[in-house]
Amino acid sequence: NTATVQTPSGVLDPNSTNNSFTDFDTVAPAATPTADVFVTKSDGVTSLYSADNTTYTITVFNAGPNVANGTILRDPVATGLVKNSAACVATTAGASCPVSVTVADLESLGGVVIPTLPVGSSVSFTVTANVTANGMGMGSQVTNAAIVRVPAGMMDPSGVNNTATDTNMVIPAGVPAAD
Repeated sequence: NTATVQTPSGVLDPNSTNNSFTDFDTVAPAATPTADVFVTKSDGVTSLYSADNTTYTITVFNAGPNVANGTILRDPVATGLVKNSAACVATTAGASCPVSVTVADLESLGGVVIPTLPVGSSVSFTVTANVTANGMGMGSQVTNAAIVRVPAGMMDPSGVNNTATDTNMVIPAGVPAAD
């Protein structure tokens, strides 16, 4: 920004070198907003029978310090499970559910976008799945993961809590569970 002065007609200026001044201001780039989003996932059991159905609860949280609107949740394909249905079932502290939640969207690379996720809020989903693993063989199990990430233009200071897994031993259908 430059300001300039001129002397009135008929007035002599003894020092015309100081009649103009330019001010330069450095503008710092905006800080990248950060939000520590994290996810939990559980079906509440440690073992499943082959061919049984189970329901997983997935909860996405925002620990802040900024809102994390547009956070993305993925629930990738899991070997030994066929997911049948998905729904957003609960929100807290001003968060909002996506308009639509499908298994196909959750399993896709694009995931499901959580439209509103204020600091201190959470969004919970349920995913129902059929166990297709046959439970044969030592240590037969299914592992199901959920992954959450902040939207483009944001940074998550703690990526170690962005994945949650639930692992269950699979028992062949008709075999009694051990006590």
